[in-house]
Amino acid sequence: RREIFDLFDNVLLLAKGGHVAYMGPRDGCLSFFGAHFASTPDQGQNPADFLLDMVTDSRPEQLARFSSVWKAHARAARPHINLRAKEAVRRRSRKRPFFFVQIWLCLYRAGQQWVRNYPSELLYAVLFFVMGMLVGLLFQDVDIEEVPQPNFLLSFVLGLASMHHSLRMFGTEQAVYWREASSGLNRFAYFIAKMLWGVVPNVYLPLVLLAGFYSFAAPRGFFADYMLAVVCTYFFCSGLGYVISLLFTPQRAQMVSVVLGALLNVVSGFFPRISQLEDMIGEVPTAVVLAPSYARWLMEGLFAVEELRLGEIFKFRSLRIAKALSYCQTDEGTNCEETFGRTMTIIIVGGLVFRFIALILLLGRHRGAQNRKSFSAHLVSMFLQSAGSSGAMGNDDHSSERFGVDSTNKRAAHDRARRSQARESGAFTSLDKGEEDKRARTDSRALERTFSDLGKPQRDSGRRASADLPAATATLDEWLAGATAAAGGDAVPAEQWATALFDCKAERDDELSFKRGDVLKILDDSDENWWQAQKKDKTGYIPSSYVRMMD
Repeated sequence: RREIFDLFDNVLLLAKGGHVAYMGPRDGCLSFFGAHFASTPDQGQNPADFLLDMVTDSRPEQLARFSSVWKAHARAARPHINLRAKEAVRRRSRKRPFFFVQIWLCLYRAGQQWVRNYPSELLYAVLFFVMGMLVGLLFQDVDIEEVPQPNFLLSFVLGLASMHHSLRMFGTEQAVYWREASSGLNRFAYFIAKMLWGVVPNVYLPLVLLAGFYSFAAPRGFFADYMLAVVCTYFFCSGLGYVISLLFTPQRAQMVSVVLGALLNVVSGFFPRISQLEDMIGEVPTAVVLAPSYARWLMEGLFAVEELRLGEIFKFRSLRIAKALSYCQTDEGTNCEETFGRTMTIIIVGGLVFRFIALILLLGRHRGAQNRKSFSAHLVSMFLQSAGSSGAMGNDDHSSERFGVDSTNKRAAHDRARRSQARESGAFTSLDKGEEDKRARTDSRALERTFSDLGKPQRDSGRRASADLPAATATLDEWLAGATAAAGGDAVPAEQWATALFDCKAERDDELSFKRGDVLKILDDSDENWWQAQKKDKTGYIPSSYVRMMD
């Protein structure tokens, strides 16, 4: 409706693919399209409908014109604003807080998130209390022969609830983490703060569970032993939940946590028993299968706690059960005195291992969204630099050119020569506009990737040496204040050709496949790592280090 459109002070219009068609005051929107596109709304036509018809034009030449015209318009309005995304990222000198300050800020924010989500946390506390009561009802006046049954139930419900609660630590805010990491947030500080705050539910949720448990049960073991066992189990399961939340989407992570929790309890040695598994698959495979099962170690530890509090008259019964379940077994026979400490240590080590895996996943996955090089691209870059350095030491220019390490300097010299030649021939203005058009297409491609990454995680490329993440060096007010001048124009850049040095297979829809020896037409070489090239009737992006420019 026109009435709603008139309420806007400023307007941002995006064409297909995230290309900026206009950003500025609403009053200057129609005049901008009239001056640059010779198109105005018909008499009586709703301006909003006219603008939507303009920006939804998906013809490739129109999309390219949207980008080039707007970039030229913005440069003319504010020439001091750097519109080149790559240079803006490099030249950004914003100060960042100290490492420990970032830990405190992330920890404070985690606390604020917990306060805002207190109804959900209260629901989890009630759930843990109810689970403790149910297990306590089954633990009333239990003989030593029946101890494994309630221990199995305690292990099952505790594991599922702990993993489900820990999925929210990273899974629900990965997009926020990617954006902040790309802006300079120390990723180790973020992880440390999250782990420190994770100690809070690691203490009060087991305490709530045992409060419900001791309301109905009177176990023989000490409260401190049960508290330690439940805290260690939560520590293990929460670490596993962190890993699951980083590997899967929030919806799939919930299903995976339920299935994996049930599977770890199935292979706990309760049923089938450890001796039965050894008869079926052998001793070594059984040890491998049971090692990562927290339920196996928790049940053995709780059995040892109960066995140590039995009177001497009942020892023969407990030793018979321990031998049948393969609990507390040592080289000297059955010994439960050191079993509890050993089992809790294994569970804690498992929790630490899962947290280390979560850290690796946090640092290594979706590095493009964090404005970081992928690990494989980093290794390739180091190899190319080392190869180029050795070639330079040997005065082998061909080797250095082959690996593309001096392509930036050669390209800069080539551009200077072209500009000098253009000045002499009087065509400098046209050439300069061509360079502006090339930079605009590069910024448009970076902007398109950014808008597409807002809805889904970016897929890392094995050869991608950098992430095209645009960064603005001016505030929105500067853009809006300066978006009133009119300037622009299109120009055709000079043709450039390159020869492929290696085979390359496209890994994305916007990349181009080629083989060694192919001759490619370079359409855009403004980015130092990825160029736009054409092979016959196909167009796409190629790694610059895989080709060599032709004279």
